[in-house]
Amino acid sequence: MLLPVIGLVQVGQQAMADRYTYLPLIGIFIAVVWGAADLLGGRRYRAAVLAPVAAAVLVACTYVTTLQVRYWRDSESLLRHSVTVTGGGAMAYSNLGLALIEQGRREEALVCFSKAISLDPQAEAGYDNFGITLYAQGHRDESIPYFVKALQINPMNGAAHNNLGLALLERGQVDEAITHFSEALRINPENAVALNSLGMAMARLGRLDEAEARYREALRVEPRYESVHMNLGRLLESRGRLDEAIAHYRAALRVDPRFVNAQESLGLALVSQGKTDEAIACLQNLAEMRPNYAEARVGLGTALCAAGRTNDGIASFRQALLINPGLSTAHAHLGWTLAEQGKPAEGQAEYREALRLDPASVEAHYGLAMALIRQGDLVQGQAELREAVRLAPGWAEGLHRLARLLATAPDSRLRSADEAVALAERAVRLIGRRDPEVLDSLAAAYAEAGRFQDAARVTREAATLARSVGRPDLAGPIEARQKLYEAGQPWRMKP
Repeated sequence: MLLPVIGLVQVGQQAMADRYTYLPLIGIFIAVVWGAADLLGGRRYRAAVLAPVAAAVLVACTYVTTLQVRYWRDSESLLRHSVTVTGGGAMAYSNLGLALIEQGRREEALVCFSKAISLDPQAEAGYDNFGITLYAQGHRDESIPYFVKALQINPMNGAAHNNLGLALLERGQVDEAITHFSEALRINPENAVALNSLGMAMARLGRLDEAEARYREALRVEPRYESVHMNLGRLLESRGRLDEAIAHYRAALRVDPRFVNAQESLGLALVSQGKTDEAIACLQNLAEMRPNYAEARVGLGTALCAAGRTNDGIASFRQALLINPGLSTAHAHLGWTLAEQGKPAEGQAEYREALRLDPASVEAHYGLAMALIRQGDLVQGQAELREAVRLAPGWAEGLHRLARLLATAPDSRLRSADEAVALAERAVRLIGRRDPEVLDSLAAAYAEAGRFQDAARVTREAATLARSVGRPDLAGPIEARQKLYEAGQPWRMKP
């Protein structure tokens, strides 16, 4: 117990600390008390002297304690006091910066981290924290040199490897990001944060089985990691496994009932399940809880449209744009709704505005593609679909829609049987044989490739599935296409 306080063994970076005086002062206090008792022993006025002296000491200690307690009311007060009385060291400034980040005061935190770096250029935490703050401010590229410097000082800093990987992932350097996530896991195989990050990188590459495995491993390590529940839920939803996805969204909300993204995703997943009343209630609650969160209004608008309340949905989208005129998703959803209302020009204008704001918006590229295809502009529609698939290679909806166009376009220059089959089979692998529309696209691709028996077999499967999931409106057209395939004819989209 005495080794840390006498300096023979270094514990942490601090050279001194108040707690190091606790044990040594026991002996001093015993000596003072017993010494005073011996000094005044046998004297007539011992009680008269010791009582007021003890009282005075207690009063003084109480006063000093009240002064000291003020510094302990929160982390910022304590750390600013530490900087004042010690002149400030790198660790004190670094910790003060972290306290300021918790309050959202990032610019002040950067000043503290900069001071920490100037005081100790070999303190990796200063560089790592500076990089984290820049990353949180949206300065992804500027954060990278700080993470690199932290790793130059200490290559075994798993947190810095993970942070650098996240910054590289944002830049689209997925392979380099995976290298750093893997290194963080080599340093600590039980690092749930790095497992989550690696899962995100795998999902970005469309390697969904590997992504799911990493997320599940992260939850094994940390079952209450709400961000992993959220990411796994989104992955499962993209694969058509809505019940499992909703279970993970609910798990994330049990950990953090105010987790905005989880509540938003839960509401939208309920829309996909056709539970529009529950979805509207969920998203209305989110909109009331966060009135300035425009994305909640977008989700609510989507649920209202799904419930047949199209005008209310459009009003919700427009309210989202009043809150945040630069929200690309609001423009994209408004574009989809206007196009469905038979207003193609207005719908396309909203899609193009969404893409101006966010050129990487998958839903805007996809929505614009479908609007163009409905208008008969298959060339540009195919181009937009290809861009959506490039941006989201693991999204089954985009894959099967592009496969269908490549298989059924009236213009032979737009058709490619081999590519259509590859895309449709990939979509089926991603979500399983649970979506009749995806199976319908696969059948069309087989027919274009001359595999009419396979096409007819898959079409029968798709029609049966459509009826079993309550989609007789879809089953009829699929059965009509089955007759084409049985006659040895491919399906052609109407020009």
